[in-house]
Amino acid sequence: MMQISGSIYNSLKLMKLGIKWQQRKADPTKPKEDEEDPQRAQLEKHLQDQLESTNKSNILAAIDGKLKAGGELTKEELEYLKVHNPKLYEEAMEIKREREAYKHALKNCKTKDEVERLNTNKMNQFLSQAKTISSNPNLSKGEKKAQLEKILRRVMGIRVEHNRFIQSKAYQDLPREEELREEKEKKKAKVNDTEQPEQEREDPFDRSRQASDALADELSAAFREVEQPERAETGNPEGKPAKADVQPGKAVTADVGAALPKAEPPAPRKLSITT
Repeated sequence: MMQISGSIYNSLKLMKLGIKWQQRKADPTKPKEDEEDPQRAQLEKHLQDQLESTNKSNILAAIDGKLKAGGELTKEELEYLKVHNPKLYEEAMEIKREREAYKHALKNCKTKDEVERLNTNKMNQFLSQAKTISSNPNLSKGEKKAQLEKILRRVMGIRVEHNRFIQSKAYQDLPREEELREEKEKKKAKVNDTEQPEQEREDPFDRSRQASDALADELSAAFREVEQPERAETGNPEGKPAKADVQPGKAVTADVGAALPKAEPPAPRKLSITT
């Protein structure tokens, strides 16, 4: 069962006990709870409603923070969202389906290079969507922020799945395309007994890192833009957003790029093929 934070719960509980004690002290003959007067019942109902409202807000904030950190929601958390925040529930289910599709695509990759190209394409897809949102003049800053946060939740889910896969044995067992080409060329060279010139080839790991960095920069800039007025009202006369860290489970801040975990593929190296 999801629980409210101890300090809030204890405060409300003590308040409720204090009311009972004061009333009993003032009138020892006062009827017990099952014979309470309407005023006391109304007050305790108000306290209970306040407790439930605070509890609900804390739970929803915790679930949202989990999504923004790339966490996978439990069945109980999904059921809670379904009842108390249907919109976020639908989004969480979309994220869940997207992650499953990405995991399936990773398993079908035949080389490490394919894995990185898959990630590059996904990051570029997110980047295109983020640019479209941030440049849309018909959206208010509040609407932009909400849609950008949705993209951030999706990005974090994909990044967690990607990093999890590249740390697996299945990924470690995959060959590099360069290794396959070198093996093929060695066999070919033995047959022809000739030496072939080298030619530079684009490294998919570089493209993957560049795509992730570009997405992080775009999201950071977009969030700075939509949060600028709020920061200006808090004492920044120039309206310039201060740099802030993004931590899992906390509200999204201007420096969103810090929240995006970077994949750690093997160090880039010069690729070559023979012609």
